[in-house]
Amino acid sequence: MASPSDGPTHAMDFSGKGPKIGAVIRGKSPATSICYHEDGNHLYVTSESDSKLRLVDCQKGSSDRLAYKFEREGVKLVEKTHHNLCVLYTGIGSKNELVGQRNAIH
Repeated sequence: MASPSDGPTHAMDFSGKGPKIGAVIRGKSPATSICYHEDGNHLYVTSESDSKLRLVDCQKGSSDRLAYKFEREGVKLVEKTHHNLCVLYTGIGSKNELVGQRNAIH
């Protein structure tokens, strides 16, 4: 249970009409990794097959932005950070070089 000393909490607004529970948000490639931000407003989805990172607005149930393309290093896994528009991700890399990056999405 959270106590007042744990820091501020943010109430989510569910008054708007969003997608139904279990709704499918379609994409052209299968998802390799997904991660929700702790504030519950964003979902980060990576697809290794097309090397893209998508940002989904959980309140609207859609992605308002174009997917981010990682042509050189690819993208495999994604993990949230302290900020809702900053993520850690790993690329596919090569046998000699592992790729781990931090990227701001804005």
